[in-house]
Amino acid sequence: MKSKIFKIIVWSVTLLWLCMIFYFSSKPSTESLQESGDILVHLNQLEESEIYNTTDSRVFDLHYYVRKSAHFILYSGLGFLTALSIVLIRYKSYTSYVIAWLAAALYGVSDEAHQYFIPGRGPTFADIKLDTISALAGVVTAAVIVELYRRYGSKSGG
Repeated sequence: MKSKIFKIIVWSVTLLWLCMIFYFSSKPSTESLQESGDILVHLNQLEESEIYNTTDSRVFDLHYYVRKSAHFILYSGLGFLTALSIVLIRYKSYTSYVIAWLAAALYGVSDEAHQYFIPGRGPTFADIKLDTISALAGVVTAAVIVELYRRYGSKSGG
């Protein structure tokens, strides 16, 4: 019973994560810029008055790093959760991890295509590459944890 509840929780978190990515990428560029600016203000990297001054290369670069970090966090998290979700349904050696990576990467492609329809935003090949590599990082992390648990955790009665 605990195993079934755990599967439901993991799948629910994965679906919520997908919705969160969609939500963030649905925001127009001005709103997204404000959010990355708010993070930079909170980190004491920008003043409130500097948020929209993207002609300043320092401000532009700071926004760029926050946005790319967000891509990495969102898609490595998606890769991790997708791998865990698929492994919990049916573990088939490393094939499960490849399927999880492809699913997360394809979601990244579809998310970039979705941004074509959002004011001030658009798809970029660079973001597709970043999302794909980030998803792979999350899948590899999940694979290491799952494989370590299978080898050592289950032997200790866990």
